[in-house]
Amino acid sequence: MIAPGLVTSLDAFLTATRAGLILRAGLAGVSVFSGPILDEKELGSEYILLGGTTSEAFAVVLANEYTTGMIEVLANESYDVPCELMGVAVGTGESGIVAARQRGLVLLNEVHEWLKANDTASATVQDCRITRYKATQLILDEATRCLKVEFTVSVYAQFLPA
Repeated sequence: MIAPGLVTSLDAFLTATRAGLILRAGLAGVSVFSGPILDEKELGSEYILLGGTTSEAFAVVLANEYTTGMIEVLANESYDVPCELMGVAVGTGESGIVAARQRGLVLLNEVHEWLKANDTASATVQDCRITRYKATQLILDEATRCLKVEFTVSVYAQFLPA
């Protein structure tokens, strides 16, 4: 079903994705936001940011094409949503490094699994998936390690423009 009267599908996509992620058992205790957060204290130790990082702007619409049918004009929209997550584990040495890396990748997999099961995340989205990621291993303090993953969700949507 194509949703009528929109300018972009971005809001519906971010809203549906956040709503779906916060219900996943594997993300219990993980903060999920649908946009950038100015005060990093709001993030908590583990988080997922959709639609921007603490220093990046919102998603950018890469293409917006209109096709004319017999009755209606459809907007075909493609855009990339920059995202970020942080997985944290307590530990030192190699065991701490491995635990943090595995925790971060578990969080990334939770996002992947939700997108795969809900690739039509809203009435307008036709397809969405993780298309790029960059993982960085960090040390928070002498007993805490983390994995920060910056990733991109590519979205293709179709809707009736306003």
